[in-house]
Amino acid sequence: MVRNHFRCGAWLLVVLLAASCHKESYDYQSNAGDQLDVDSIAFSAGSPSLIADGQAALTFITQFYHRQQVMIEGKTSDSMVSVPIERVPPSAIKIVDENGNVVGQKYSTTSVTPSSKTFHAEIGGTSSASQIVSIVAPGAAYAKITIPVIFHVFELNKKDPKHYPWYTYLSTDKLKSLVDGLNAIFNRQGTDAPMGATANIEFVLATQTPGGSTLQVPGYDMYEYPGNFDWGWASYNASQLVKDNATKLFWDPKKYLNIWVLPSAVYYGGLVTGQPMYTLSSTPLDGLSLQEVATPDEVPMTEPESVGLMLGRDEFNSPLRGPAPNLAYRFGTFYGLFHTYTYSWDPTTTDYCPDTQKFDLTQYQQVYKTTPDNILFSASNVMDATFLDYNVENGQGIVSTVNTFTAGQIQRIRYVLENCPERMCWK
Repeated sequence: MVRNHFRCGAWLLVVLLAASCHKESYDYQSNAGDQLDVDSIAFSAGSPSLIADGQAALTFITQFYHRQQVMIEGKTSDSMVSVPIERVPPSAIKIVDENGNVVGQKYSTTSVTPSSKTFHAEIGGTSSASQIVSIVAPGAAYAKITIPVIFHVFELNKKDPKHYPWYTYLSTDKLKSLVDGLNAIFNRQGTDAPMGATANIEFVLATQTPGGSTLQVPGYDMYEYPGNFDWGWASYNASQLVKDNATKLFWDPKKYLNIWVLPSAVYYGGLVTGQPMYTLSSTPLDGLSLQEVATPDEVPMTEPESVGLMLGRDEFNSPLRGPAPNLAYRFGTFYGLFHTYTYSWDPTTTDYCPDTQKFDLTQYQQVYKTTPDNILFSASNVMDATFLDYNVENGQGIVSTVNTFTAGQIQRIRYVLENCPERMCWK
């Protein structure tokens, strides 16, 4: 009987709470198909410029709005409400150029004439505002550069008492996946970004040791460490370990790109990606403090992080991205690039590349981002998402395909590869 009284009391409490709450609502309806009623179109070509090489393409963005009377708190007023895209037949959307030609949902060209194109969107009797896009001539192709890579992977000693039965080794497939993915990204595979370009470089897994021995697994060098080694939280102890075992762990940086994969004991947020510090060129590179030298022999190459990369083991196992898109920004930074986004408190932050599309960091979770020039675009740049930016959930939460370098970024990468001795292991 007590239980039944309790149940009745609980139900009464729920009813009273529901009666005391009043949810603000409005009546929203939207037609579809042939009955679609669009009163306004937001349109973007996705980029202010396009490289005329036949691969780069504009992907047009259209958003539709319908004027509708809505009732809020008993009052009726006109409002522009978004029309769900699934209600808009793709065949009804027309993208039209300055000559009245319908160009489809994407546009590419191999001609630099005219030097600009103008586009707008139409649906039914409604048109959007127009957007002008500059047509840019493609740059000359770069000569191919091949970069030999050796991964020094730290694994717990097999005889160590902490080497439990469930201990797992880093899969060499992860390393190969990283190299294959980097080659795709640096060579513009799988992307038609409007200002995308290729660096024409190839990362290859080293096949021989400095002494000429053939590696059993290309690009793979395992180093076993004792369980009592103090890794610390960042790279300091790891760097010293590398230098203390240079013959095994520090291959000639003039011939190999050394990459050290540190165990999970090291916090990857404490790892630093070093940028070049020396140049053979008399022409500086904006954003980098480079010391000019006459020959590569003048450059000290004794510090691991100045000539190679230290990566955290956990960075190969991102919950959102594969190894290459998750780590590509590291390689971009290594070759002289900076992140593309800006900060609301410092909108003047720059990456020194005028052809990258900038966005305020507050937009990091938005599918479409807006440049300072109010151009809506879909983010795809490698340097959009920096894993170590603590303002954006360690970079993981940024919505971007992170698979593109622009022509301006590639120009910086090639400058570093061709002029900075710490990055010239390909020669």
